[in-house]
Amino acid sequence: MAQTEYDKMMAENLYDVNDRQLVDDRSHARDLYETLNQTSFHDKEKLQQLIKQLFGTVGTGSEVRPRFICDYGYNIHVGNNFLPILIVFY
Repeated sequence: MAQTEYDKMMAENLYDVNDRQLVDDRSHARDLYETLNQTSFHDKEKLQQLIKQLFGTVGTGSEVRPRFICDYGYNIHVGNNFLPILIVFY
């Protein structure tokens, strides 16, 4: 069975970035992080919901503050009490 472009990406092999599924995944992540970046710092519940939808795993007490961007999101896994000061995901 042939590997999907997603499988190739996750295995850190060469893959087609223009694969329809990967394009859709990036678009979905962008929708989520743009909403996250426009959400008030005081709306902790909404921010938690957004990072739980965006990230693969989110520990309790974790926080992400605007301006946040990523390509896919689902391959980001953070533990408890995660708070990035400055972090860039590629």
